[in-house]
Amino acid sequence: MIEVLVDDLAFVAADAVLRPADDGLAPFVVHVVLQDAAGSAGREVVRRALLSAWQRAASWKLETVAAPLVGMGPGRLTLEEAAALLAETFPRGGDAPRTLRIVVERDDDRETVAAIVRRGDA
Repeated sequence: MIEVLVDDLAFVAADAVLRPADDGLAPFVVHVVLQDAAGSAGREVVRRALLSAWQRAASWKLETVAAPLVGMGPGRLTLEEAAALLAETFPRGGDAPRTLRIVVERDDDRETVAAIVRRGDA
């Protein structure tokens, strides 16, 4: 199952935001590396990083994973491309993880991402 959520703290200007573990998103963070010393990034790098993240989550038997639109910014992807990659790469029908919660900044983004996810499920 893939859900799309709005992060109400996305507009807070800060270097870091500490989120309580009981906020319903996830108790762990899996970081993906999109750039190396050579500065490599792009769709294929993001795709491989996401596949690696899902494998890592499965090895830890994480049931639910929350993720932003991975690849926007350093990955040079549009919102649509980032959402499509999340939907394409997230494992379906396995043991874990079972739920991906995509966190976006605005309600408009939620509607756009949800439509992309629905197309990917068709």
